[in-house]
Amino acid sequence: MHEPQGPLPREVYVRRRVAAVVVAVVAVLVVVLALFLASRDTGTDTQETATGGDAGSTEPVATSVTSTTETSARDDDGGASRGRCADEDLRLDVWPAEPNVAVGQDVRFFVNIVNVSDTTCDRDLAEAPLSFEVYRLDDNSKVWSSIDCTTPRDEDEVELRPDEPEPRQIDWTGRRSAEGACSEADRTPVEVGAYQVYALVGNVFSPAATFNVVEAPES
Repeated sequence: MHEPQGPLPREVYVRRRVAAVVVAVVAVLVVVLALFLASRDTGTDTQETATGGDAGSTEPVATSVTSTTETSARDDDGGASRGRCADEDLRLDVWPAEPNVAVGQDVRFFVNIVNVSDTTCDRDLAEAPLSFEVYRLDDNSKVWSSIDCTTPRDEDEVELRPDEPEPRQIDWTGRRSAEGACSEADRTPVEVGAYQVYALVGNVFSPAATFNVVEAPES
């Protein structure tokens, strides 16, 4: 049997309380440290995710810039000539300045040379010269050509961009012409009547445009 013991000394109780407080403080510190570490881990993940998101959003921007640069380069290349325009690349639109012209008066004709292809090209309009021809409407007989009695220029190089007209014009005196018949006596005024004009380059003919030669007004 143990003998009954009396109350323990006061120092023992104090030490026990201090030990309990220390244990409680340590436990609180452990919990706080655990929460802090967990918070740091979560923050790191969030930051990495955000950084990953930024990187992901930067990719399309870079691609977009690259695409714009490539498009600009293609546009610049598209402006450079690919060489000679073939006949099938060209369209001619011709028209007279006035629908009715008096006998003996000059007639002004206009033409637009249009590149109908998708790329810029060049054409020497003196190589297969740009010319104009006038025919009677009733019997389709030719009465004049712009190159019968004139010498085309040695060189007339033009750069033709897609669908951008190259305008030209010429004045006709209203007199007949034929190759080798260019004297004043040969070149008589055309008669009153209906006529049509064509423009041509190489094997390319414009649609016909009609006009009338009418009697000169009495003075």
